[in-house]
Amino acid sequence: MANPPSRINWLEGLALILMVLVWLGLQVLPSAWMARAFDPHEKAAPRALSHEDGLAILRLTSASRQASERLNLQYGCLAQAISLRWMLRLHGFPAVVRLGAGMAGAKLETHAWVEVGGKAVDNVRQFTPFIPQ
Repeated sequence: MANPPSRINWLEGLALILMVLVWLGLQVLPSAWMARAFDPHEKAAPRALSHEDGLAILRLTSASRQASERLNLQYGCLAQAISLRWMLRLHGFPAVVRLGAGMAGAKLETHAWVEVGGKAVDNVRQFTPFIPQ
């Protein structure tokens, strides 16, 4: 007997919808328009985060990660980062998207991630943030 598909909670459903919209935007909209979703020089307003804030950020990040795994999209980390930033900001958290690059052996890899209060909210390997002059 086949396993039934796992249920999607409302937060993961929101993440799925946002991620698909962002991914579509990355495919069809001019890059200048999508670039407004993040500013490499942006600094989030400092804010003390409570334990409850940390749990809420963890729930949002987890929903975003699960949605990303379900969709398995090209440019997945960028679509996930932009949609997670929107979700976090909708919940009042000062989130910022970062872009970076790092070496994996002899191969250059790029990655997009989200920071709140200057700290990455998802698993980020050693990537150097890219900040244009």
